[in-house]
Amino acid sequence: MEAAEWLRVCGHEMWLSHEVSVERVAPDVEMGSFLVARMGMIPVGVVKYQTSDELFWPDVASNSSSFIHRLAVARSWSGRGISTALIDYAADLARRDGREWLRLDCSSERAQLRNFYERVGFRHCGFRQVNEWHVALYERPTIPLIADVRGGHSSGRPCRSEKRSAT
Repeated sequence: MEAAEWLRVCGHEMWLSHEVSVERVAPDVEMGSFLVARMGMIPVGVVKYQTSDELFWPDVASNSSSFIHRLAVARSWSGRGISTALIDYAADLARRDGREWLRLDCSSERAQLRNFYERVGFRHCGFRQVNEWHVALYERPTIPLIADVRGGHSSGRPCRSEKRSAT
């Protein structure tokens, strides 16, 4: 909830307070859907890990991908690589689960966040309108691709999700 409040104060509201309330996330916590980064016993970051996401990725083949949502880091730990570590761990978990892709969506208007995802290996696949959300879709292979030594970019296959509107 700290991250949600910080984003709201900065004018980048991403989650409404009821979306991150204890009542709303408790079932996901009980199911073990959240990966938690800790420094000692102190939780410093969290990301929700899913093996399906029919709302934002309805056209993705089942068992091909895992999905992350609600990545958040305690403000006092910002800039220390916690987000990247959580993403890398989720990609490794997806790979161990036999999934080829780690996918996510984020607000299409959050340029800084979108740049971050691209810096940590995600590739922009397109946009989708789902209810009131206009999101940018991203994917990252769970097995690192060989980098192009000339440009430092990895080559990969086209995104499987090409639909631009809600289904």
